[in-house]
Amino acid sequence: MQVINYPELLALVIEKVKFYGQLLIAEWQLPMGPRGQGNNAEVDIEIETVVRKDLIELLNCDFFGGGRKPVSRRFSETV
Repeated sequence: MQVINYPELLALVIEKVKFYGQLLIAEWQLPMGPRGQGNNAEVDIEIETVVRKDLIELLNCDFFGGGRKPVSRRFSETV
């Protein structure tokens, strides 16, 4: 069984979230404004793809996020 160092894991997640926040800020600062409309912002899909990969790398588990189907780590390479 994997022993999880929660304080260390939290620090790594916070670092990632700050990075994703910078991506959102950059999107809103584009000369023509953010890409997409309504619930179809391109940056959301781009960030979700990175979030999924990053979080699964930090903690070997299934990923439930982004309003999409749950993705098992075992199959994440094919999704």
